[in-house]
Amino acid sequence: MARVCSAVFAAAVVALLLPSAASSQTWPNRPVTIMMPQPAGGIADLLARGTAQALSAEFGQPFIVENRVGASGNLAAAAVAKSVPDGSAFLFATQAQVAFNKLMFASLPYDPARDFVPVIVAGKSPVVFVASMNGPASLAAMIEMARAKPGQLTIGQTGVGSMSHVAYELLQLKTGIVLNGVSYKGGAPMATDLLGDHLPLGSDLLSNFITLAKENKVRLLAVASAKRFGDAPDIPPSRKKSVSRSRRLHGLRSWRGPALRPTSCRRSTRSPTATCKAKKPGN
Repeated sequence: MARVCSAVFAAAVVALLLPSAASSQTWPNRPVTIMMPQPAGGIADLLARGTAQALSAEFGQPFIVENRVGASGNLAAAAVAKSVPDGSAFLFATQAQVAFNKLMFASLPYDPARDFVPVIVAGKSPVVFVASMNGPASLAAMIEMARAKPGQLTIGQTGVGSMSHVAYELLQLKTGIVLNGVSYKGGAPMATDLLGDHLPLGSDLLSNFITLAKENKVRLLAVASAKRFGDAPDIPPSRKKSVSRSRRLHGLRSWRGPALRPTSCRRSTRSPTATCKAKKPGN
């Protein structure tokens, strides 16, 4: 399976990123950097590192995960957007970097639509509402507590523009409650505070908390979905609380490479085919 996945990944890179047949035949011919916009220790980081290890073994070149955290992933995204489009740098992206941040920030150092090429989907997970073991016992109890003390019940989320943020904002919008949102740099530091009972509530991906829930270390209150999730049928859906009536809120992980585009083409006197020169967008 790892070999099949590596082959699919390599084919996507060659088809979408590399500008010439010569470069596609030799890729990868240098270490490859995977920019991770979240801190080490979370599920996304572990997924990226596992993939990097498999690709390193398959291709004989180092695939290195670099955690560049900050500004809701904009630091990592900008670094990849400005890199040379030769298959040596990728962004392990979330929806924030490729869609939401453009709406959340007045300006970005990159254009999500122009500066990236989607390569492959790495994984997805539904969003859940989670509580510490001393926190609310259910989503209904959470809403009652929030209504009794508007703005005083704290909920953690993993950055402005993340699906974690979107989920709890929808909960406030649909129920009329007011929560005290606290932004974390990733699921791992949020989990630490939930386990230490420093944080009563969180909103994040199921993949970050399902193991802790099975060990009775945190309590999963609801999945942000109109229906129960097949891999975790014991978690109630949030449809009665109108968080998501028609579809499940997912966190999506994907590999994105820096885009290139042809800027000039000329027809060779020796060949009827046109040759194009490409450059980085914005240059």
